[in-house]
Amino acid sequence: LVWLHDHQGLPVPVILMSIEYAMNQEKVSFSYIEKTCIDWANNDINTLEKAEQRINALFLSKTAWKIVESAFGIPHRKPSAREEKYADTWVNQYAFQKDMLILAYNICIDATSKLSFAYINKILEKWHKAGYQKPEDVEAAEQKQQEKKAKKQSSYDMNKIRAKFNNFDD
Repeated sequence: LVWLHDHQGLPVPVILMSIEYAMNQEKVSFSYIEKTCIDWANNDINTLEKAEQRINALFLSKTAWKIVESAFGIPHRKPSAREEKYADTWVNQYAFQKDMLILAYNICIDATSKLSFAYINKILEKWHKAGYQKPEDVEAAEQKQQEKKAKKQSSYDMNKIRAKFNNFDD
């Protein structure tokens, strides 16, 4: 702990907060505390306010991953860095609820027959840009697109057109 203070430059209150955080995570080994403190020192987290913000961000990220795990039916495991980033973006930045994640997951599986975070990200990114927040928003947009397509389809009968051209000389 003295080394963390003297060589990493962390104030004592921040070190104590890292210990409290480790206890809340039920990871009370000194190696975990040291790893956390070194990460905080490397990321310029040297005040109680910054440490609190980091702890809140970590909590939100873990919560986002739990929501994604549940929506996609993934057995509980630690996410990869990319999966964690996707989950954080979808849940905390885009503010999508579980039902939207399930819908995107189903579309992905129907199209590719496998789970693809990149594919789901493209879907959710598109929905976020369009302002969709509920499955009903997506369904309404799809319905509108279907109606538009139906109007564009030709409503002419080629047989009638040929008959008119054949009778043109008459």
